[in-house]
Amino acid sequence: MKLVNCKKEYKDKVIFDNLYYEFSGGIWHLTGANGTGKSVFCRCLLGLEDFNSGEVVDKGNNILYLPDTALGEDWLSMSENIDLLLYYYNISMESDEKTVIMEKLKITEPNKNFNLLSVGTAMKVGMFLLFIKNKWDLIVLDEASSHLDIDIKNTILNELENRAGEGCNVIIVEHDLKTRDSDIWKKLELEDMYEK
Repeated sequence: MKLVNCKKEYKDKVIFDNLYYEFSGGIWHLTGANGTGKSVFCRCLLGLEDFNSGEVVDKGNNILYLPDTALGEDWLSMSENIDLLLYYYNISMESDEKTVIMEKLKITEPNKNFNLLSVGTAMKVGMFLLFIKNKWDLIVLDEASSHLDIDIKNTILNELENRAGEGCNVIIVEHDLKTRDSDIWKKLELEDMYEK
């Protein structure tokens, strides 16, 4: 995936300009102070907002975006919400495969209504999709794991390394994330993407 001359501005305020960068199968921890445009960049990259100019080349077709809010319908159970997401993404899965992923995420009450879950537990519904192998071209997490305990967060990071090993580009925005010491991990700021 390559950014070519990407720019974003709102009226007279330029958020970023002249972004040129190539992502190639790894995990990028997008860092920077609040207000520097990290979330705006992610939304533009995903097509939720438009860049004012420039283009993204070879983004891929299978994209997963997990925001800082839980994905789920209040009137459904946790398990039913997972089934709904699998349906949206056209993913078929046997019940025993689903059980294995639930165990990894320590989902102990799959039949509990979504509106009764803690924030951290509710976030696991979307996180379930990270365990789907050989599916994703691009995964973007924007503060999506900030409500998770350290054990689950480590499980998620391990799984993201697996997805990156399959050639997926992973972009994580999270302030308290400690980047792992591995060739697959890269720390990145928007300024690092400016054309030199």
